[in-house]
Amino acid sequence: MPKVSIIIPIYNTEKRLNACLDSIIAQSFSDYEAILVDDGSTDGSRRICEEYAAKDSRFVVVHKDNEGFASARITGFEHSKGDYITFIDSDDIVNSLYLKKLYNTIIEKDADITCCQAIRVYDNKIVEETHSILGTFDKVGIRHFLKQNYLHDTRNNKTGLPLYLWGKLYKKEFLGDGLRAGLGLKLGEDQISLFYMLLRINRISIIQDYLYEYIFHEGQITAKYKSDFWDNKLEVFRRYQGLDNENLLVDQLPLRMWRVLINGIEGKMLNMLSSYSRFKEMVVPVIEDDTFRCLFNKKMLPHGFKKNIKFWILKYKLFHIYYTFFIRHYYNKIK
Repeated sequence: MPKVSIIIPIYNTEKRLNACLDSIIAQSFSDYEAILVDDGSTDGSRRICEEYAAKDSRFVVVHKDNEGFASARITGFEHSKGDYITFIDSDDIVNSLYLKKLYNTIIEKDADITCCQAIRVYDNKIVEETHSILGTFDKVGIRHFLKQNYLHDTRNNKTGLPLYLWGKLYKKEFLGDGLRAGLGLKLGEDQISLFYMLLRINRISIIQDYLYEYIFHEGQITAKYKSDFWDNKLEVFRRYQGLDNENLLVDQLPLRMWRVLINGIEGKMLNMLSSYSRFKEMVVPVIEDDTFRCLFNKKMLPHGFKKNIKFWILKYKLFHIYYTFFIRHYYNKIK
């Protein structure tokens, strides 16, 4: 039996799939199986998968109907034979030491999850690097991390850990229920699955090595706002609230909500908000959703006076002021 199972969910990534699979073949750690889950691809991905499986017996291909990443990962999990499992997105690549360093760490630290650092690449340029909290944390340490840094790290106003399933190695026994916790979500299933597992594992070890390359491509950068965008975001927040029986995220979740809310309105939706009536129709119902109650029950956010002005305007439902001084200003800039 292989020590590690690599699960690669695949859907219409023929242009980048070869680079991903070649980076797996180049691993210095060779005791693995690579499960290629073709999630109903309609391009040449299916053919590429079969070609790699024909050349290397460690590659196993599973074809299924298109049901999304969460379902594809579960299918890969059900076919896996390794005691440890990692996920790689089919348009990303990994360093040749990716498996070796994660596996050695999980064994040496007796951890249930190990995590490396990642870089985001667009147009062959590094556009972002993760800066996770480093070290090995037991149950007490994990809870302190969840309370203080997980969803909002004050060092850089980002997350304290990449909220994705990739870039990590998991002990198999903790993974099945974690994957199922994210079912039904089109986006954000990774972070719900990860949070579910962090509540239950005994130890996580986070290393400083940059071993995963998350490749941005044009489709991701220019993705348009979709009508179910907020339905999905709100459901992610509701699942956090449902899982967090210990109130570990009582301070962290509102900060994450605020970042997602403002980025969604002033980013994804901005070019659709040409008038105040459009704003009232599309944005106000989102802000007034009960899910955001834990955010707007806060007196202020730890961002300083100037940044809190925007928060107070929305908290007290001064929507016309927000639209006039922020949205219309940003909208005119992009037109």
